[in-house]
Amino acid sequence: MEVDKFNDIGIYHRALEIQKIGNEAVNQALEENRKKGIPSVFSIN
Repeated sequence: MEVDKFNDIGIYHRALEIQKIGNEAVNQALEENRKKGIPSVFSIN
């Protein structure tokens, strides 16, 4: 599979910002679950 590259570096910066927001949300949810005693279970099938 070939992926097109963009000439506008702003697109990549925006993608990194969105990824950072998502990572922070996941980490916050994991922390809240840890405080509530809910286990974090990840599985790769």
